[in-house]
Amino acid sequence: MNNEKNLLVEYGLRENEADVYIACLRLGASTVYKISEKVRMPKSTVYDILKSLSERGFTTYVIKSGVKYFEAVNPDKLVDILEEKKIRIKEIIPKLKEMQRTAIKKPTIEVYQGREGLKTILQDILKVRKDFLIIGNFGKFEEYFKYYASIFVKKRIEEGITCKLIEEKSKENIELKRNDKKEKRITKFLDGMQELKSECYIYGDNIALLTLLEEEPIGIVIENKEISKLMRLLFNKLWMISS
Repeated sequence: MNNEKNLLVEYGLRENEADVYIACLRLGASTVYKISEKVRMPKSTVYDILKSLSERGFTTYVIKSGVKYFEAVNPDKLVDILEEKKIRIKEIIPKLKEMQRTAIKKPTIEVYQGREGLKTILQDILKVRKDFLIIGNFGKFEEYFKYYASIFVKKRIEEGITCKLIEEKSKENIELKRNDKKEKRITKFLDGMQELKSECYIYGDNIALLTLLEEEPIGIVIENKEISKLMRLLFNKLWMISS
C-alpha cells in the first residue's frame, strides 16, 4: 500500500475507497467503466463506492449525453471536511462527557501475588492521596514487610494522609497508639485479631485484601463504589464496638 493510500485509510476511507479516489484524481472526469478498469474492480462495486464517496464530499459528477462522468474533488476539500467534523464533534463533547459521568462503572478486580505485588497495592493506596481505613494485625504487617512497613508509614505521613486502624491489642500496639497524633493515625483495638495474618484496606472506591503469608502472599483489589460503601459501613460498625 503506497503512502498516499495509507494516509487516506488513516483519514477514514476504506482501502477500496482510497483506490477509487486516487484513480479519480489520476484520470480526471471519467466513466464508471474507465475507473473500474483502472482499479480492477467490478463496475457495480465501483459505482457503489463512487456513490458513497460522493455523499461524503470526496467526488462529484456531471452528466454528458446521458452518461455520468465522475471526478475527485480538489484535495484541499479533505482538510475542509476534517475541519467541519472537528467543529461538529466539539459541539457534542459536553454531551459525551455527561454520558461518561452518568455511566455505571463496572467493578474491576485485580489479583497480585508475592511480596512485591502486595507492595504495589500499598503504593496504589498512597497514590489515591485520601484518608483510608484498615482492619488487620499491624504486628503481622510490620513483621512481614520489615523495612518497607516503616517506609510506607513515613510516606503516608509525608503525604498528609490520615488512617483509621482497627487492630489487635498488644503491648507494642498500645505503644503505637501513643504516637497516633504525631503519625496522623487513629487507632482502636478489637478482640480476636491476634492470630490474623491478613489485612483489609478501604481507600477511595477500592477495597484491598492482603494475606500476609510467607508461603502464598496474595492481594486482591476490588474497585467499586457501592462495595466500598458497604465496607465503610461495616468498618464503622466495628469502629463503634472497638476500644
